[in-house]
Amino acid sequence: MTDHKLRPGDRPSEKYANPVFENIYRRRSIRNYKPDQVPDDVLLELIKAGIYAPSASNQQQWRFIVVTDKAAIDRYADRAKRLWKNSITFRAISILGIGGSDARRYVRMMNTPALHIFHHAPALVFIFAPKRRLIAEDCACAAENMMLAARSLGLGSCWIGLAGPLGSDNRTLAELNVPRGYRLMATLVFGYPANENQKAPERNDDVIINWVE
Repeated sequence: MTDHKLRPGDRPSEKYANPVFENIYRRRSIRNYKPDQVPDDVLLELIKAGIYAPSASNQQQWRFIVVTDKAAIDRYADRAKRLWKNSITFRAISILGIGGSDARRYVRMMNTPALHIFHHAPALVFIFAPKRRLIAEDCACAAENMMLAARSLGLGSCWIGLAGPLGSDNRTLAELNVPRGYRLMATLVFGYPANENQKAPERNDDVIINWVE
């Protein structure tokens, strides 16, 4: 076995530098957006990038729902918070302290009136897929393609895990016209970053467990 050392930085090694690597290294989760709308043709191009992700047996089972109406985005942000606070898990953490410090941190977040879980982004994209298919990986690949494509166009993005309860809410599913038998796989927001110079956090260099040659 050879001792290989990873040396993370905020840009690719000079030997391998190219626009693809530069884009990957400079992508980050954005949580502060300008109010400017993202043009429809740009959002369509991001979805196109998403569907060029790999999928099991090339089934391409993903389906996308786009929301750009500000009032609707605000409504779904508030609803997701209410669903979290009404959940058994949330009440157990709040009352009994179950779940550890990270879980309690989420409780504090959900109880913060100013928290907008979609960060006031002007575009919201839900990715759905049939429940009967085991294709979480496919949808994750599609989501990452979209976020990288967004970065290449000067857009910011963020995967919103806190939107998860919306995928089990019948009212939301009906409003979004989600086909029967589909489940929410990913929720992404897109917009123009309010701070253009945000830098990705440093990466851990201790990630290679073993290297068998």
